[in-house]
Amino acid sequence: MHILMQGDERMITEVEKDIAFARKTLEGLFREKACIDRTLERMTKIEAGAIPGDKGRLSGLVQKCGNIEAAREFLIFLVFETYFEEDKDMSYFMGLLGHFEFLKESEAFSSLLPENQKKLLNLLGVQFDRVRSISELICKYIEPGGKTCLDIGCGIGQLSYLLAEKGMNVIGIDRNIRESTRIKEFLMQKYEYAMRVEFNEGNALGLPNFERKFDLITLADVVEHIDDKEKLFGEIEKVADTGSMIFMHTDNFNKTRLSLVVKRMLDALRLRNPLRYNIAWSGKSGGHTALVSAKDLSEILKRRKWVEVEYFYDKNPGSLLCPSLFSNGYILKGKRG
Repeated sequence: MHILMQGDERMITEVEKDIAFARKTLEGLFREKACIDRTLERMTKIEAGAIPGDKGRLSGLVQKCGNIEAAREFLIFLVFETYFEEDKDMSYFMGLLGHFEFLKESEAFSSLLPENQKKLLNLLGVQFDRVRSISELICKYIEPGGKTCLDIGCGIGQLSYLLAEKGMNVIGIDRNIRESTRIKEFLMQKYEYAMRVEFNEGNALGLPNFERKFDLITLADVVEHIDDKEKLFGEIEKVADTGSMIFMHTDNFNKTRLSLVVKRMLDALRLRNPLRYNIAWSGKSGGHTALVSAKDLSEILKRRKWVEVEYFYDKNPGSLLCPSLFSNGYILKGKRG
């Protein structure tokens, strides 16, 4: 760990505080101490530069994640990521892709306390159902067989594989494709449709040069991270032809804003700093700092000559009462005119 010396006093850095917090939190999530020690040892080596990895993964956990529940979810991911890196354990990623049978066989999953196993399965199930709902809506408007798709901000390919399974040829774009490439190699041994997915490194605000235009452009939970929407759609329009369709999913700005007001009011009543929460839920940077309402995002598309613009709110508990206020997110579609 990074220890600074000043005279005879040891000054503990923020990273060390976060590691102590991580250990205490993981002890409430996992029953196997060896699993916890193994994960934190690896993350400590990454922070110290002893082994390759993304530094800062543990820095300011609560501040970065927004609240304790989000921090717990992130720490569970770090445990599975450790097993992925050291043992080629694909279980967590298979869970993200909807293959929960792989997850249940994992050593890391078995070390979770039973109540946390249920929470993790429920969390991943909700995430996968959200992506599946996007793919199902897309297929109502596009006959997928033989069509081409550019999946911007694809992550490990949750949406990409669902569309490929339905017959599309998909190129996924993301800043880092190291994990997605390794996962694809694993999937190709089991599922033929994985051959129809290709991953390229790229940035939504600076897409690679493609010789082709795409029938479909998708952005699943991407636009809330990008402030410059005009530049984003300018890049998208370079790869869209007349008749190309776009589908985007993002969080519901109205619900997030309401939740923010409620949390700040509760904190004020508890004599706590109400400004510790912001609209991003994840600190001042790197989070959902560019959330936009369905109406405003629709107007941006229409102004840029996209047609048949519609949006559909997620179906979740409470959304039937007032979808525009209580839905978790929405899907917006449009066609290039």
